[in-house]
Amino acid sequence: MAPTAAQIEALLQQKPLHSHIKSGNSGSMLHLGGLEDILADDVTLEIPGLGVEVQGRDKLTSADVHHKIPPMTNVINADHPVETLPPHVIGGGSDEWAVAILTSKAMTHSGKAWDHQTVALMHFNADDKIDLLRGYIDTKHVHEHIEAHGL
Repeated sequence: MAPTAAQIEALLQQKPLHSHIKSGNSGSMLHLGGLEDILADDVTLEIPGLGVEVQGRDKLTSADVHHKIPPMTNVINADHPVETLPPHVIGGGSDEWAVAILTSKAMTHSGKAWDHQTVALMHFNADDKIDLLRGYIDTKHVHEHIEAHGL
């Protein structure tokens, strides 16, 4: 059985976005919170709006996930507050699928507001690990910020 919606919500809040950005390893703009702990070794990440597909847990959790996903610190100014709103999760438990709505707010280096929302679709395998993670993001919003920072 997959983790319940409440368990998935708790995992998503385990590693706050602000601490992720402030850490020595800024990583990519991809922030998984505690979901990293339940990724299958053969997990696939897809972000259809960016044409991104990443195979494997090691690659997905690395700082250089994909050339279309730059380090967060290249866009978000960590000297200002970074807020992650509590996620809303549907599914999980007896269902092998779950959907999470994720919202983050911050300030970019160019002084523009980062007000971003992602819908994440997760599939859990027989071992209750995520084997498919599909992110539906506001691609126009992300592209504008990436272009504004020359990335």
